[in-house]
Amino acid sequence: MPLTLRLAFIDVHTCHPLRGAAIDIWSCDAVGLYSGYLSVGNDTPPPPGGAHQPPTDQRKFLRGSQITDQRGEIEFRTIFPGWYIGRAVHIHVKVHVGGELTPRGYAGGQVCHTGQVYFAEEAVLAGARVAPYNTNTVTRTTLDEDRFYGGRGSIDGLLDLSYRAGEGARVPGFLDVRPQELACDYWILGPLRTGSASTSAQRLGHA
Repeated sequence: MPLTLRLAFIDVHTCHPLRGAAIDIWSCDAVGLYSGYLSVGNDTPPPPGGAHQPPTDQRKFLRGSQITDQRGEIEFRTIFPGWYIGRAVHIHVKVHVGGELTPRGYAGGQVCHTGQVYFAEEAVLAGARVAPYNTNTVTRTTLDEDRFYGGRGSIDGLLDLSYRAGEGARVPGFLDVRPQELACDYWILGPLRTGSASTSAQRLGHA
C-alpha cells in the first residue's frame, strides 16, 4: 500500500522549525524484510537493545534521506511497512543537525534523534487482509506487546493516519499521514545539549 509520510520537526529550545536538518527513514517491506538483511528473513528476533548488525547484502530499498524545508517539514513517498517477529509495525527515523548538504550528500554535524513512528492497530489489521501483507505467516507483535513503543500515543510516535479521498474502501486504500502541527505539540526535536549523547522527542504545550 502506498504511503505518504509527512513529518514536521521543531527545535525544542526555541519552538522554531528545525530547518535544514537531514532526516533518514528506513523500514521493512510488505512481508517484513529489510534491504541489506534479506538473508535474515522476517522470523529472526531483532538483537537485544536494537544493536546494529553488519549488512548481509547490498540492497538499499525502502531507505532514504531528505532535508527539512523552511517550515521544518519533510515528505517521503514510501509504502505501509509489514512486520517481522518481535516488533510492532514501525518506520525508523534519524535526525542529523549541524552539518551541510554537499554534492556527495549531507556531511558533518551530529545525530540529535533516533527513534521510530508507529501505526494504529486498526490500520495494521486492515492492511494485513490484502496481498502481499496477507502472505506473511510470522506472528505479529501488537503495539501493546512491543518492547519499544511506550503506549502514550502521539507522545511515543503514533502517527495520525488519514485516507486519501476518492480511493474507495479503506482496504486496500491509500494511506496518508497528516503533517504534524508546528505548534510544539507533537514531535519536538532539538539540537544536542552539551555533553549529551542524544535528545529525545518530547511533548510540550504550545510555544
